[in-house]
Amino acid sequence: MVVADADLLSDDVWVQMDQQSGVRRAFAHNGPLIIGLLERIAGNPAIATLRSQGAFRRPFALVEALRTAAQLARLQQTVNEYRKELCGVQYGLRSDREELGSRLLVINVIAWPVIVALAAGIWCWIAARRIDRTPVLEPSE
Repeated sequence: MVVADADLLSDDVWVQMDQQSGVRRAFAHNGPLIIGLLERIAGNPAIATLRSQGAFRRPFALVEALRTAAQLARLQQTVNEYRKELCGVQYGLRSDREELGSRLLVINVIAWPVIVALAAGIWCWIAARRIDRTPVLEPSE
């Protein structure tokens, strides 16, 4: 048996490296050629006829459409779940922000004036005690 297939001699001619995955891929399909030749050399042509003569892909448009619709439905359901979760998080953040605003309002309106009044009262009390402790000088005669 004589084979005149030049691309069988070098991998560079019939195998290419996929840039994204780094996997070597055959595009000339020399493997089935060699297997077919070996089966013919083995002497029994029935073996070669049992094996499939290539890949046959029959498009199932309806099945593909159903799969696509199912995937889109699952994707939409996932998006809706994430939206609900996001709304819950946003609601929690909004309520936390409002609670913080209420606390700051209480601190600014009530606590600071009380603190300033206490500080002023303590300062006045200390000043009054200093005045009470200062000796009164009697006029000299």
